[in-house]
Amino acid sequence: MGKINKIMALFCLTIILALTGCADAANNNNGSVNDEPLKTENNIHEAEKPVLVPFKDSQAKRAYWSAVKSYIEFFSTEENSYKYLNEFDYQYDYGYDYDYDYRSVHTKGGYRDQPWEVFQFAVVDLDGDGHPEILLELLYEVEVLHYKNDGTVYGYCLPMGSMKNLKTDGTFYFLGDTADKSVIAGYGQLIFSEEKYELIKLGKYSWESDEEGKYSNVFYIAENQVTKDVYSTFEKEQAAKENVIWYEFTDENIDAMLKENNISNGLVKNEPAPETEKPIPAIFENNQAKRTYWSVLKSQSQFFSSEENAYKYLNEFDYKHGDHLDKPWEVLRFAVADLDGDKNPEVLLELFDQVEVLHYEKGTVYGYFFPYRGLKRLKTDGTFNFASSAAAGGFARLMFSKNNYEYIKLVESVSRISVDGKSKYEILFYIADRRVSEEDFRTFVEGQDEKEDVIWYEFTDENIDAMLK
Repeated sequence: MGKINKIMALFCLTIILALTGCADAANNNNGSVNDEPLKTENNIHEAEKPVLVPFKDSQAKRAYWSAVKSYIEFFSTEENSYKYLNEFDYQYDYGYDYDYDYRSVHTKGGYRDQPWEVFQFAVVDLDGDGHPEILLELLYEVEVLHYKNDGTVYGYCLPMGSMKNLKTDGTFYFLGDTADKSVIAGYGQLIFSEEKYELIKLGKYSWESDEEGKYSNVFYIAENQVTKDVYSTFEKEQAAKENVIWYEFTDENIDAMLKENNISNGLVKNEPAPETEKPIPAIFENNQAKRTYWSVLKSQSQFFSSEENAYKYLNEFDYKHGDHLDKPWEVLRFAVADLDGDKNPEVLLELFDQVEVLHYEKGTVYGYFFPYRGLKRLKTDGTFNFASSAAAGGFARLMFSKNNYEYIKLVESVSRISVDGKSKYEILFYIADRRVSEEDFRTFVEGQDEKEDVIWYEFTDENIDAMLK
């Protein structure tokens, strides 16, 4: 009976908080007025075209667009795996220490009987780093998509009540705090790490006991305790901030907010070529290699596909990666760079969300397939970024054999099962084969990021001729 009473008490408290947002506490104690539900008619602007949010990093914008359109996977921190958005059906675990699931209770009554569905989305910089995040509004939660410099989009699920009344400066109202059960509500913003987020509380009020065991509301701004009047002034200032606009989750709105003109489908991984510049002819020590590449790109000669173990003309090649893609081979753009440092460049073909690398060897052009995350952020010196998981990746160049290639890793982070038993895994850092500190690793990566990017050109006969004929 004790367990049942505990369940019923917590269930009632959950319903009260969800429906009233601690309205009684707000009205009687601190005058809180900012507990409107996230999804409101005032937040949907159907008659207006989406207002564009500026991105400092256009690569992030393209990655978001591709992830939201289910052209590439994002890393779900809830499921600890990569997922396409259109196949994602996450059921949130609220972490209760007893056999109770808020969703399952309402599912039995028909209230929660539908899978993952995105209703609205918004674009706003939540952590104040100048790079916006994408927020997807679900039935009870918000999924936050956050882009990192390794080219990966990470997804973080915020449960019911964790983010409401979102403002254009990235701050929002929250109910409760799983890390501190005494917190009733407050205002905060987020910061992100590899596989988690942290709530930074700008202001809050808590239900705390004094030395005599009597409970009352206690108010804070940051970590400083303040009076009710001071906190009420803080709340009014927060309420006066501009609300973020949420848009209906449609292809039209997604494209208007996130798509760039140079994208046809899938993720375009590198900066577009300047429209006013013509391609600069590539320099080859072996002109025969240059002529052979040109002939292969024009489908006048075959190349050897290491994926299919057969010779193919480019215009008849129809390789499909996995079951997700229902579109045939299509070359969007191409680039020329010396990946193995032998003074004879390779030709890279950018596909739906992969790269095919063409390498010349003794009269034959060999083709090597690189999946998404396998070759990104290519530099003019032939080095590039790769990632094999959320916590593992680095920068490398390539070495080729007849039917294969090998990464020559310049710098790398590696995840492994922790040996101290204090955590599930740990991350190790290497420069070449030498283990280094995280600081040394990040210094090396910063230097790599400063290198000049390769220019990718639209895959047209005119550009192919200008580069290789």
